[in-house]
Amino acid sequence: ARGRRRRWSPRGSVGVPQLSTGDMLRAAVAEGSEVGKRAQAVMESGGLVSDEIVVGIIAERVARPDCAKGFLLDGFPRT
Repeated sequence: ARGRRRRWSPRGSVGVPQLSTGDMLRAAVAEGSEVGKRAQAVMESGGLVSDEIVVGIIAERVARPDCAKGFLLDGFPRT
């Protein structure tokens, strides 16, 4: 109907997953991946997870089949 607004949905709008770096960090730690273990050690010491580690986590995630046609990256690059 005219005048209605649909809530914007990245997956529904463009057919690709929205990837949050925070969610990916938590998932990598929970999965116990090698890069997740590195991130966990930094986070437990109170440090900021390096871009090198974050890029590794992103690389692992975008290699999955649901990202084959693209993805939206939320929270990277960081400032």
